[in-house]
Amino acid sequence: MLVRRPLAAMSSPKVSASGQPGTFAFLSAEAVAARCGLRRQSDTWTGCHPTSRSYADGSATSCVRSTVGHFSGNRDLVAATASDSTFLSDLTETFARVFLANVEETGKVIGFIHAVTGPSAVRLIAPHVSEAASTALRRYAWQAAAALYAAMGRREPSDEECVLPAATADELADAAAATLDPHAIKFTEACLREYALNPKPVYLVAAADATERIRQAE
Repeated sequence: MLVRRPLAAMSSPKVSASGQPGTFAFLSAEAVAARCGLRRQSDTWTGCHPTSRSYADGSATSCVRSTVGHFSGNRDLVAATASDSTFLSDLTETFARVFLANVEETGKVIGFIHAVTGPSAVRLIAPHVSEAASTALRRYAWQAAAALYAAMGRREPSDEECVLPAATADELADAAAATLDPHAIKFTEACLREYALNPKPVYLVAAADATERIRQAE
């Protein structure tokens, strides 16, 4: 089972086997960012790393790139001892919740989409690689998703259960396809696939929300 405790309490790179499985105990994005030496300037994150390298543009790409580089120990903040399916269901559900908690305030639709589609893609790769490689992929998927959250997140994900959207799975897929946008399509595909394995309404709500935001931005 994937086991972890609040990031602010993690003084060492290893997570103990204590703690409640099944939920990511996130604090604020600032708490995650502090782990990798980032500070907020206005609505962006700027690097303030031991290397003194500056990421002055504050873009999501620069921030995430810098975050991952100085976030290497965070790969081991999760104990990827569960089956890849259990771990990835836990991970994708959490970051679907991160999407819903942050997308309205930040407007970072595409960035938060990747925090779900990336880990979900590991599920497709895992059967074709060794067990050791699969475990490493799960840790890297967590690291990258956490880096996105550190770079762009403002709010903690809610644990409250979502209400199922009125649209069926086929209708969600049709709506995403109608946008002709690859992010809407791949996010909806990932959410529907994850929902089939872990039937939590948050996947469907997040898919519907992302598609509508992308449609309106066209």
